[in-house]
Formats: sequence, structure tokens, C-alpha cells
Amino acid sequence: MNVKIKAEGVYCLVPNNYEQVYVQLKQALGQNEDFLFTERRPGAGYLQWDLPGDGWTSLKDGDPLTADEARRLLTQRRQAVAQMFGGNQELAQRIMTVPDDGYVYYKASPSGGMLIKLTAWGYRYPERVGGGASSGSAKAKDKTEPVTITLLYDGKPVPNRTFSLNGFNRKTDEHGLFMAGDLPVGYQFDIEVSDVGVRQHVTVMPAQGQIQVDVTEFVSAQVRVMRDGKPAQGAQCRLVYMGRDMQLTTDVSGMATAKVPLDPTKGMCTVSVEGEQQQQQLVPPLTTFSFDLKTPVAPDDHNEHGNADTPAPTPDTPDAPAAPAAPDQPETPPQPADPEVPTPADRPDGEQLKPDKRRQFQPYIKVVFKDGTIGKQYPIVVTIGGVSNRYVADGQGIVRLQPLLEGEQMTVADGLLENNVQQYTLTADQEEYVFTLPYDSTDGTNLVTITVLDEKGQPLKGATAFFKQKDVPDSIGYLNDSGTISLSRQLYKSNEPLSLTLTLGKQEMKPIVFELVDDDDEYLLQAYLKPTVGQIISEILACLLMLAIFVGGWLLWGKLLLDSHAI
Repeated sequence: MNVKIKAEGVYCLVPNNYEQVYVQLKQALGQNEDFLFTERRPGAGYLQWDLPGDGWTSLKDGDPLTADEARRLLTQRRQAVAQMFGGNQELAQRIMTVPDDGYVYYKASPSGGMLIKLTAWGYRYPERVGGGASSGSAKAKDKTEPVTITLLYDGKPVPNRTFSLNGFNRKTDEHGLFMAGDLPVGYQFDIEVSDVGVRQHVTVMPAQGQIQVDVTEFVSAQVRVMRDGKPAQGAQCRLVYMGRDMQLTTDVSGMATAKVPLDPTKGMCTVSVEGEQQQQQLVPPLTTFSFDLKTPVAPDDHNEHGNADTPAPTPDTPDAPAAPAAPDQPETPPQPADPEVPTPADRPDGEQLKPDKRRQFQPYIKVVFKDGTIGKQYPIVVTIGGVSNRYVADGQGIVRLQPLLEGEQMTVADGLLENNVQQYTLTADQEEYVFTLPYDSTDGTNLVTITVLDEKGQPLKGATAFFKQKDVPDSIGYLNDSGTISLSRQLYKSNEPLSLTLTLGKQEMKPIVFELVDDDDEYLLQAYLKPTVGQIISEILACLLMLAIFVGGWLLWGKLLLDSHAI
């Protein structure tokens, strides 16, 4: 971004060594994104300063939400610079003088903080000599409205919660409130809570300054009840979670589902069905509780001990009364069985449903340790239809699979422990398949975090990540909303090339090759789009055109040279 001012319209307070002062300031303060001063460069009749990148706002046109903070930050930065000059405060003040607030610029940093820069520093407008009386009318003051922002989770204010206002980080107080101050009526701004994907556009209206933003994250709890191997319709289920006590009833498929707010404290959810009880943490988007009930055997009326396995007395047994002869009864025709569609397990010889009859659905695998802890970023190998793929579970211990057909056989193997293998028969009535690790969780100290930014410096959200390293099985994972994925050091070798290929929809990025370093647990990578065939052809044609121009120029120069010798 370029800032200009007419040379004759300002007066320089450091006329003889302006560029040298800039160099000395850089050496003393260090040149980074927090460096307060911008470099002057010459122009025809103009003085110019270049701000890095776009998105800068002048303090003169400052946002009502951020201008006051920018002024406070500028004061702090000026005080820090002034301390460097010791007793020579006159020079310090001359250097940090600007013509007006229109030459002070600020914007949000990538982390949500504030960057501030001075242009036209060391300059002021010439002093006015003389002057006549001024006339005019006072400008009416804009109407304002005091604005308070409240973040609500499950209807309750959330204290000390970080959010973003127009790109700048803010935080609620201990009561879950943030006082935005008096804002002009009609002013518009954006509230964003990135970790839960909430974004709200607000227009300041009279008498409507109480802004509430719901940041509740919901999760579904699914209860699946089978009785004697068949779906149990009408089963009564009790669900207790996060202060809620809910009664659910299963449908014809033996399923009941409740959508509830996710407990931020990671409390346990308890589900009870006919005396049986299960507990586990709820994990978005869906957590399934499966019950397999057995119908109790009714006691035999002829057995005084109620033991169904003991045969009833027969006519040969003493004291047993003879059974009266049953009257002739017409034979009752057999009743047709319920028209149920058998699952693959019910069919003889493993016969499966015909492909055109099987339902398609998208299952997922949840990895958990023996102690119930979620297996975050844990590697597993999934084999379906003879094809194996290596996956890395996400931060919720979830591995999402491609759409599949019910009845298929799935084998899941531990990515770190070869003999831990579990098999499943897929059914469209069950989306979640739990893969249990036969040991307790570790403290996670062997994890490394990789954050990937796109060409514009924004997080590459939701991209599929393929990791490749020599002599190591390939792995698949997914970047979260922050463009981040975590890996276990047990998966890959340090100080050896590791290739990362990213895809986002139909877009494919150029492979990124880097190395894991033993003492570094965080990596920031930049991704660039892989050129299309059309782009490659265009680049080749451009190179050929440049080559043709170059060769043509040499031929023309040779011809002119020969003509000059002939003359």
C-alpha cells in the first residue's frame, strides 16, 4: 500500500539525514512487523512511503471499535522509542511527528493483535501565517448507542472467552460480557468465534445495544437397542448429561437420538435401558450407545424351583397325575414371519444383500484407549474390499470414511501395534464403529503440530493431507478449521525428508517437503496451488515467445552490424 504527499505541502524536521535516521532506527529497534517506521522513497514532486501488504486503516478514518486502542498503542510505542534518545527528547519528538492522523495506519495481525505504522514521520504541515475569521455552523453529533456483547453457551454467559471483532482479538470479562462502548447508530461490524465456526454480522440500532451471540456446540447422542438380536421398538431409555435428565423411546429400527449441548468440561453421559447402564464422553458429531438385551426365560409352572432346564414330571414319575387327553383340534396353519430384511449375518453361508438393494451410508471410526480416553491423532489401517488405507485420527479421535454400502466387511488394524486387529460388518443403522486400543493413553508429549497456510496466508481449512516418507507407510489426515493437524513422532523419522500433499475439493497443492526436528514441536508451512495443464502450456508459450524475441533481437543486431560494415 502506497502513501503519498506533495513535497511542497509539508516541512521536513530532519532534512539533512532522513535516510540515515531510518537506518539507525532499524538497527536499534529491529526490523520486523512491529517496526513503527516506514521507509521513504523518492518520487516526482511527491514523497512516498510503502506499507507492507493491504488492509491498513488510517487513524483519521479509524474504526470506532479499534481507533481508541490504536491511539493507546501508538502512545506506548512512541514512549518506548523516546526512551532510546535519553536526554535528546527534542530530536525524538521531531522524528515521531506526522502531519496528522491520516498518516498513522493500523491493521490486525495474523494472530488477531494490532500492527501500527507511521508514514510521513519527521514531517509536519507548514505553519499558517496570518489568517482571517472563520465562519460556519457546528456539525451535529452523530447518534450513538452503548453496545455490550455477551457470549452465551447453553443460555449462560461465558467468562474469559476469546473472540474477534472485525479481525481483532477481544475477550469477555469474568461475567461473560464485553463493553464495546458508544458506537454510531447504523455502524456495522462482525463478531467471530472461530473455534466453533460462529460468525454474526451486527448493525447498531437505537435501544438495541445488548448483543447476544450463541456459541453453543451441539452433539448428538444415539441409543441403539436390540432385543434377542432384533431392533427393540418402544424401549424406554434414560439419558443423563450436563444437568439434563431425558426420557427417550426407540423407534421401529430400535433407535433413539437426542441433540444436546456438548459439555465443555468433558463430563460423562449416562444412558440406562431396562437396568443396563453405559457411560462415555460425547464426541461431535455423533456418539452411539449400543444395547443388546436378552428376553428372560419364564419359569416353568411344574418346576417348584423355577429351573427351566429341569424336565417337568411325566406320567412315569410317581405322584405325577396323568395328563388328560387333549381333544381333537384342527391343525393351526403356521403364521407368516415378520417381513424383516435379514442382515448379512442372518443369511446362510455369509450371503449378502444384492448390490442394488443395499443402502449407502458414510460411517466413521472412533479410536479410544482402554481407559476411555480419545485416541487423538492416532494412526490406524482400514481395509475394505481388499483395499487398505492408512489414516490418522483427528483431534476428536475420529476417522471419517468414504460412502460405503451396508453389508461390507471392514478390518481395522492398529497403526503402532500389529496384533491389534478388529473386524466389523457394516450396517446402515450404525454410523459409528469404535476401535479400542488395548492400553491406557499416554500424555501426548510426542505430538508435533503442523499448520498450513494458503497463498494468501490464511489457514487451509478442511484440506485432506497425505504424508509420505521413505520406508514408512503413507498416512491420510485432515486439517482442522485452524489449518492444523497433529502427528505422533512415532510415525515418522526425524531429520529425513517428509512429503505433504494437500487436496481441497478438486484443488491440489504442490507437494511440501520438510523435515521433523527433534527439538521443534510446531511447524508452519505455506501451500501453493499446483498449476493446471492450461497454466503450464501458457508458461511454455510465454517462454517460447521470449526466446523468439531474444533470437530475433540478436538476428536484427547482426544484420545492422553487417550493414554498417558494408557502408
